[in-house]
Amino acid sequence: MAEFLTTAGLTSAIETVIRKANDKVTIISPYIKISKTYYERLIEAEKRKVSITIVFGKEDLPEDQDDLLGGFDKLLLYFCDNLHAKCYMNEDTAIIASMNLYEYSQVNNREMGVLVKRNEDGSLYKDIIQEVDSIIRKSDRLYKVENTKKNKHIQSNNGTCIRCGCEIELNPGAPYCRSCYKDWNKYGNVFYEEKYCHICGRLERTTVEKPMCYQCYKEYN
Repeated sequence: MAEFLTTAGLTSAIETVIRKANDKVTIISPYIKISKTYYERLIEAEKRKVSITIVFGKEDLPEDQDDLLGGFDKLLLYFCDNLHAKCYMNEDTAIIASMNLYEYSQVNNREMGVLVKRNEDGSLYKDIIQEVDSIIRKSDRLYKVENTKKNKHIQSNNGTCIRCGCEIELNPGAPYCRSCYKDWNKYGNVFYEEKYCHICGRLERTTVEKPMCYQCYKEYN
């Protein structure tokens, strides 16, 4: 069952979502000012090869936060100008809350939210994923540190999940990470449009049937 959280519980639960992520972390917050604790947890997650996606909005990212996030190797950063939602999730847990990812909010504000676990509220968790994916699709991607090697498929065994953009084993016949494959496999629609080229990792309209951009397709074949 969903769990109600107040300010202290939210602060702890968001840290746990990052700390226990194995495949991906998604953060949706109009305002971003990452605390030292959350920053350290995100660094640890990246070292575990967890895909990190952050969506913010309302105003430009403060320069210090831009510099901070620019130090990550695989972080995906998006801007959504009409964003007001706040959501923090990994492959197992989602938190819908009033609290921004803002250190001031954690210390000074009265906040509340709800924690949802995938194995207890699968239908509700699925609804959250669908709305999060919709927000990301409607957002503008700001940057992603990408592998720019030519003929990447020849020089590396690393590919990209065509849905979340995390690094996986190069295999055009299986272009999803474990978590995204579980989501896709519920419907098995081979024509469902995804976001990334499986080989070069660049933003591209792809599907399970066509998991790579045209240039990578030509080189791969």
